[in-house]
Amino acid sequence: MLYWQRQGTGPEVVLVHGFLGSGQIFEPLVDHLIHRFSVTTIDLPGFAGSYDIPVPHTVAELSLMVTETIRSIGLDRCSIWVIRLVPGLLLR
Repeated sequence: MLYWQRQGTGPEVVLVHGFLGSGQIFEPLVDHLIHRFSVTTIDLPGFAGSYDIPVPHTVAELSLMVTETIRSIGLDRCSIWVIRLVPGLLLR
């Protein structure tokens, strides 16, 4: 499972950073959203809190890792915001 943090209450929003980043880049946005939403940030493999998790070889494998993390923390339904990644990341 990838490293994640959750703050706030309300409808679920998941934020996924791009390459060469971490969930910390969302701090200004999270500070604004937590008054209306439950916000979860996820660190991709090889970065920040997930630095020790091997980076997958394909976008499909990366998508599976993100999806499994979202499911493992109990989110059945959420909005997902992905920046600087292939839009198909979570659609596979």
